Amino acid sequence: MLLDASFQTIYHSPSAQHINGWDVLEQSQTSIQEPAHFDDQLIVRNTLQNVLAVPGLSLTCCFRAKPEIWLECTYTNMLVDPAVAAIVCNFRDVSKQKKEEDRLKLLESVITNTMDAVLITEAGPFDEPGPRILYVNEAFTKMTGYTADEVIGKTPRMLQGPKTDMQEVKRLSECMRRWESCEVTLINYKKNGEEFWINFTLNLVAGEKGRFTHWIAIERDVTQRKNEEMKKSLLSGISLIFNEPLALNLLLDKLLQRLVDYGNFTLAEVWLIGADKNRISLAAHISGIPDMKQFYDASERLKSFAKGESLPGAAWAVQNILVWDHLDERKEFIRRHAARLADLKKAYGIPLVSENAVIGVLLLGMCDDEIPENNLIALFNSFGTHFGAEIRRKQLEQDLDQVFNFAPDIIAILGADRYFKKVNPAMSILLEYTEEELLAMPMNALVHPDELVESKARTQSFVKAGATIYFENRFITKSGKIKWISWTATSGTEEGLIFCVGKDITDKKNLENLLNKVNGLARIGGWEVDLVRETLYWSTITKEIHEVAGDFEPGLATGLSFYKEGKDRSLITRKVNKAIEKRTAFDLELQIVTAKKNIKWVRVIGEPEFIDGKCVRIYGSFQDVDARVKAELNAKHALKERNIILESIGDAFFAVDKNWVVNYWNKMAEKALRRTKKEVLGHDLWDIFADAINSDSYKKYHLAIESGKPVHFEDYYQPLDKWYEIGAYPSAYGLSVYFKDISERKLSEARLMESEKRYSELFQFSPLPKWVFDLDTLRFLDVNQAAIHHYGYSRKEFLSMTIKDIRPPGKIPEMEKALIRDAKQKTVTFHDVFTHKKKDANLIQVDAQSKHIQYKGKRAKIVAINDITERLNYIQAIEEQNVKLKEISWMQSHVIRAPLARIMALIPLAVDEQTNAVDRKQILDYLQTSATELDEVIGDITNKTAVADYTGMTKNQKTAVLAQSSSK
Repeated sequence: MLLDASFQTIYHSPSAQHINGWDVLEQSQTSIQEPAHFDDQLIVRNTLQNVLAVPGLSLTCCFRAKPEIWLECTYTNMLVDPAVAAIVCNFRDVSKQKKEEDRLKLLESVITNTMDAVLITEAGPFDEPGPRILYVNEAFTKMTGYTADEVIGKTPRMLQGPKTDMQEVKRLSECMRRWESCEVTLINYKKNGEEFWINFTLNLVAGEKGRFTHWIAIERDVTQRKNEEMKKSLLSGISLIFNEPLALNLLLDKLLQRLVDYGNFTLAEVWLIGADKNRISLAAHISGIPDMKQFYDASERLKSFAKGESLPGAAWAVQNILVWDHLDERKEFIRRHAARLADLKKAYGIPLVSENAVIGVLLLGMCDDEIPENNLIALFNSFGTHFGAEIRRKQLEQDLDQVFNFAPDIIAILGADRYFKKVNPAMSILLEYTEEELLAMPMNALVHPDELVESKARTQSFVKAGATIYFENRFITKSGKIKWISWTATSGTEEGLIFCVGKDITDKKNLENLLNKVNGLARIGGWEVDLVRETLYWSTITKEIHEVAGDFEPGLATGLSFYKEGKDRSLITRKVNKAIEKRTAFDLELQIVTAKKNIKWVRVIGEPEFIDGKCVRIYGSFQDVDARVKAELNAKHALKERNIILESIGDAFFAVDKNWVVNYWNKMAEKALRRTKKEVLGHDLWDIFADAINSDSYKKYHLAIESGKPVHFEDYYQPLDKWYEIGAYPSAYGLSVYFKDISERKLSEARLMESEKRYSELFQFSPLPKWVFDLDTLRFLDVNQAAIHHYGYSRKEFLSMTIKDIRPPGKIPEMEKALIRDAKQKTVTFHDVFTHKKKDANLIQVDAQSKHIQYKGKRAKIVAINDITERLNYIQAIEEQNVKLKEISWMQSHVIRAPLARIMALIPLAVDEQTNAVDRKQILDYLQTSATELDEVIGDITNKTAVADYTGMTKNQKTAVLAQSSSK
C-alpha cells in the first residue's frame, strides 16, 4: 500500500485487500490507522508520526485490523523520492502466529502456577543415559527438593533408587519406544534421599512436521494415598491370614513374612507374654536377609526375657512403641553381640494390645539407622492393637479348639429340636458316625429304643426348667453296638441350646454286669491241687474247657496229660515243680488237647500256698483264650505280610508314633533318604533330620497329626538336592508316610516352564500384533499386547471371539476361502493381504503371515499382522497426483500458450512511441485481459499440484511410497 503525508491510502495492491479485508472505498476514505482496533490505533499513529518525521526511516509495528486480523506492518518514508512520493506500507497477516503466542503464554501461565509438577524432556535417546530434562516448574522443585538448575540437562532416571519398581520402569520404556502415552505410579527419591510415591502421565509433543520432539510429564506426589492403600491392604491381609485354618505359629510366620516384605525389614519377631505374666518369650521370627542366621545362632539361648528386660521386655513395661538404634553398642539390648555379628543396627518394639492389656511385643529390625519409610510409626500405633486383638482371638480360639477337639470325653451342643448343632471328634469316634452324619440326624435315631420316651420327656423338661442335670442312657453306634454314656447337661448361652458333656461308661456298666454274671459268662474256671491229699479239683467251667463230662474226676497225672505233648507239657510241669520248691507263682498261655481232640489255647494261673515251710496246695484259674491268642497270631502273621509288602513296594515308607519315634523304615526309605534302619528305628525323627525342622514337610506332618486328616504335597530336601512327592496319613497311633523321588520330573517341569516362558516373552513382547487361533473353532487362544493395543479389544474380549469377528461381513467368504486354500496347499507359512475390522469399526488392510502349530494339544495357527493401510493410502494418493500432473503438463503446452502469445505480441505495440493514446489504451486492455486469463490458468495449475499429505509417515515409509510411485 502507498500512503500520502496525511496517511490516506493512494494505492493498494489486490493482495493487500485479500490480506487486510478492507474494500477499496474503505481504504480511500479513511486514514490507515482508523481500521485498526481501537486499543491499537495509538500504536499505529505513533509509528506513522515517527516515520513521517524522518525521511527514509523504516519502522515496524503489529496491530489488530478489522475484523480481528493481526497485521505486521513495515512503514518506509519515501515521500522525498520523486519516483514514489509516498509512505510505503508492506504488511503480512500474522494472526496465526499471534494466536499461537497467546496460547503459549496461557499454557506457560498454567504450567508455572499449577500444583502438579511438570517436567519436559527431549524425545530421546531411549538407551542410557536417556532423554535430558529441558524444563521443570516450581511445583517440581517443591516436590523433589531439586532446583531447575540442578536437573536441567540430566535424565529423570536420577530420581530412581533401590525401591523403584523396575518392572514399571520397563513398561514405561516400552511405551516410550512405541511412542505411546503412559501412566505410571512408582517410588522416586527426593534430593535428601527421602522416598516418595509419584504418579505421572507421560505425553508426546509433535513438531510442525509431525515428528515427535518432546515428552511432557505431569507428576503428582501420591505418597499419602499409597501409604493409606498399603496400610489398608496390610491390615486386611492380616485379618485374612488369621482367618486361615492354621495353627497360631504358622499364622505368625505368614504374618511376619508379609511385614518383612511390606517394610523391607531385616527381621521380624513376635514375643508373647506367658500365662504366668512373668516373662515374655519368642513365639515366631522371620529373617529378611540370609545374614540374620548369624544373629539367631549367636542368640539361640536368649528366647525369654523378664518384664523391662531388653527391647521386648522394655516395650512391655512402658506399653509404648520404642525405637532403639545402635543395637550393637546399646547395653540395654541383651542380644547386642549377635546384632554386631549380623550388622543389625535398629529395631522397633511395638506393644501388642488386646482389651487394654499388653499380650506381646512385635519387634522389627533394620540394618541401618535411617528414618523408617512409609510412615511406619503412624502405622504401628493402629497396627499394635489390630495385631494384638487378632493374636488374642486366635489364642482363645486355639485353646477352645484344643479342649473341644482333644477332650477324651464327648462335648456337644444340642438344640431344643433334638438335633446336635456341634459335636467333637470324641463323639464321632465313640458312635462311629462322621461329624456331618451326627449333625444331620436327630437324637432319636441314636438313643436306645427302650429309653426313647424317657429321653424326649427329659429334653422337654430341661428346656422349660434349664437346670443342670446328670443322667445315664444307652446310645446305639453305627455298627449296632450299645454304648452307655453318662451326661451332664446345662443351658447354653443361646436360648434353646443345651451344652452337654458325656463320658463313655460302657466298660463300667459291663464290669458291673460281669461281676453279676461272672460265674456263667466269664469262662474262667478254677482249679486246685491238694498236695497233702494228692487230689486235683476242676470247676465246672474248667471241665467245659477240657470238654469232659460234668462227673469227670481228674487226677494229678491226668490233669497234666491234657497239655499238648512237647514244650507245653514240659513247661507246665517245670512251673508246678518250681512253685512247690521255690514258692514262685506262674501265669502261662499254653495249648491243650481236649477230650474231643480239639486243640485250644488256655491261660493257666497258679499260686502256691505254704504252711510251716512246706507247700500244701497250689490253686489258680483256668481260662479259654483260644480266640484271642489265635487272633494275635493272625495279627502277627498279617504284620509280617504287611512288612513284606512295605518292603517290596516301589515307594519309600516310614511310620512314627505320636512322639515322632520311628517304628518302621523300609528299604526304599533307606535308599531315598540315605539313612539305614539301624540309624533311625527307635529314634526321634527330628533328631535324625534336624535340618528339616520348620521345613514344609515338618509343618505338613504336624498339620496332619493336629487335624487328623491326610496331607499330600511336594517338598524339596536341600541336603540331598532332591524333590519328593509325599503322602502322610495320621492314625490313632501316629503317622504313616509314603514318598518317592520326583527330582527328574521336577527338572523336566522346570525345563518345560522355562521353554513356555521364552515362548511367552517372544510372543508377548513382539512389536507386531500376533495371535493364536483354533483351526477347528476359529476361536482366539492367545493374543499379545501389540494386538490388544492396535485393535482396541481387551484380552478378555479377544479370547471370547473368533477370527470372523474382526472381519467385515462381506470379507468373511474371502477369509474362509483362504483357510481352505491353506489347508489344501499344506504350506508351512501362509502369506496374504486381508481387510480387518478394529473395535472402533475402522477397517484396515493387513499383511498377514501365519504358521501351523500345536497349542496346548489343539490344532492351531499363529498369525503375525503388519498394518499396511497407510502405505496403500499413500500409494493411491500419489497415483492420483500423477494424473493431475499429466493434466498440468497438457495445460502448460496448450492452455498457457494462447494468452502468453498474445501478451508477447502486444507488448512491442504498447511500448512503440508511435502508438497513439487511444490505441495504447486498447492494447493495455488486451494485455489486462490476457494477464487475467493467464492468472486463472496458473491458479488452476496451483490447485491441481496440491501435494499429497505425508504427515505421520516415517522416513522409510515415504521412501518406499515414492519409490513405488516413480516405478509406475
